Amino acid sequence: MRGYELLRRHGIPCDVLCVVHAQNVLHPTEVYRFFKEIEAPHIGFLPLVEPQPGSNGGVSPRTVPPRHSAISMHHLDEWMSRDIGQ
Repeated sequence: MRGYELLRRHGIPCDVLCVVHAQNVLHPTEVYRFFKEIEAPHIGFLPLVEPQPGSNGGVSPRTVPPRHSAISMHHLDEWMSRDIGQ
């Protein structure tokens, strides 16, 4: 956040990349509102797929569950009414 604020203070454009993991994928509205609060102009989402150490092809508990491959932005009325096309 310090780096983001420093860039903004000096007028340097930047985008935000959000790593989506098993916890924040369950809270899309809070994630959306946080990025709106900090006035992030463009947001990208990267689903976490982390190998489980010692397993044969398994993934860690922090990995986004398959049924939540990304934050479900289509469920956010705020995003649909305010930001689509912006």
